[in-house]
Amino acid sequence: MLKVPNYSISALYWEYMSKIYEIENSAQYDELAEAMRKMRLYADLEHIMEIYSRVINRMSNRDLLYYNEATSKGIFITLVHTDGLYLIESEKSADGGYTDLYIKENVLYKEHIKYRYMIEFKHIKEKDLKGDTKNESREMIIEKNQGIIEENKTKAKMQLERYMKEYNIINDSEKELKKLIIITVGRKYAVWEVVE
Repeated sequence: MLKVPNYSISALYWEYMSKIYEIENSAQYDELAEAMRKMRLYADLEHIMEIYSRVINRMSNRDLLYYNEATSKGIFITLVHTDGLYLIESEKSADGGYTDLYIKENVLYKEHIKYRYMIEFKHIKEKDLKGDTKNESREMIIEKNQGIIEENKTKAKMQLERYMKEYNIINDSEKELKKLIIITVGRKYAVWEVVE
């Protein structure tokens, strides 16, 4: 597996991805900074997930042709990286596998962060959905597909619980760890849940 060689190159890469995903067309920097502040200090994810959903909705049909779990993760990493206060670890080795995304405080900004996150992404392909995603509302599509959404949540919860047994994650920081599941439903919608 290829890895980005260092943090400087990583920063350039995520800056480039920010342009690809057209983050600035979905949220102004001040709005994104405020959403990340709420996430870092209060574990309030409503605003950042609203921005995440806007980014997905703004993507062109061409961009969406190959949309998958990695795309979901890439978009979220891009949002987190724009803020610059978290250290981002994608595919961190954990007991029985690799976490999709683990974000923790950068030691330079410890006082600005109260929460770290382990995030599991799932994607339900449009062809696997019930309903007409082009003509029906978000609420209708989510309701019609509650079964497959819950099935994906259960899988994600099991993975997160398995990773929580990993010593390196539990003892990695004194900051409180939140477990988050993000499921993209087709090419337009996202549902999420913080797992207690």
